[in-house]
Amino acid sequence: MMKHGDMGGESRSGLRSGSCSGFNGRDWFIVFLLVMASIQCIRGCYCVNSSSLDWRTYAHGTMKLPYQGRVGMIGVLRWAEGSPLMIRGAAKLDRMDVGRYPEPMTVEKFTSLLAAILSMLLMLFFMIRFSLRHGYRPWWLPSVLMLAISFITLSVRSESLEWTPYDLPHALFFGVAVLCALDRQWYLVLPLFMIDVPWRETSIFLIAVCVPLFYTSEAIAWRQPRMRTIQSALLAVGMGTYWVAIRHWIQAHYARNGNDAFVHYSNNIHALLLPHHWPQILGAGGYFLVFILLERKQASPRQRLILYSFLVCMPVVLLYGVWVELRIWIEWTVPWAMIAASELQSYLRAGPETPKGYVLS
Repeated sequence: MMKHGDMGGESRSGLRSGSCSGFNGRDWFIVFLLVMASIQCIRGCYCVNSSSLDWRTYAHGTMKLPYQGRVGMIGVLRWAEGSPLMIRGAAKLDRMDVGRYPEPMTVEKFTSLLAAILSMLLMLFFMIRFSLRHGYRPWWLPSVLMLAISFITLSVRSESLEWTPYDLPHALFFGVAVLCALDRQWYLVLPLFMIDVPWRETSIFLIAVCVPLFYTSEAIAWRQPRMRTIQSALLAVGMGTYWVAIRHWIQAHYARNGNDAFVHYSNNIHALLLPHHWPQILGAGGYFLVFILLERKQASPRQRLILYSFLVCMPVVLLYGVWVELRIWIEWTVPWAMIAASELQSYLRAGPETPKGYVLS
């Protein structure tokens, strides 16, 4: 018997779980549409939005913290500034759409655009891979929900129209690590976590997600509770020690730059008191977050652990984040889409409910 929340079985198009070898023309056309939607989502974010920050200073290590502390793209942007190919590409794109962009297409922005497109396409690839492995029907459902969340978070914004070079790569590493943790592929989770730590400080949330999933993993479920607790504690200490060491070195290295990280009391209270900010604030998770939490019983027990881990992390984001900046939730895009798809899948399998007194014609 299939366990609750497991997505076994074949898809409508006869695809085998974990394989795209059975893709027909219809499936490949859907993949094409998903790829086009992914590219358009990123273009909408980078080509329409502008940034109040000078990313040249980031590339050369002189921007204020916390932005400078997200060091993952420093080497890439510095390389791009000296690359004739990237310089020509930025100049050509700027000339093609001159007057349409709110700011010049600099080589830093062009490079960030390409990195974000690559990250989104890789997120799409791993989401499709996960849906095929677990037999989601239709297989494209998690990918569509991920794109819906991404469009609302990144492109459909009425305020705080900022772009950054590091958010999408961070969302990729974080999201794929969560998918690997669900699949119990711990040999991939830890390297992804180690790569993600320099990209953004919220990589620490992976500890809150991974440790409960590791504790409940079948790989150690047969062991005594005390031994499971010790192993889970060692995992938490090891990941935490690495995070503290890397982030402390980064903070110390760029301490002379100054720090703009603070609790945004006035901005957030202002946004909360004025109703015209509410649509933007509630756009977190593509407006799906409340529904995901309300329908959590439809998710599997391990997926609910991810939701509870998110609730543990949520106060930290609300404390230090600007609520109208939906980018503060960017790392949860893949987990939310996967859980939303599972909850919707449960309803689809249960079939439609017929209200009392209603007769189907």
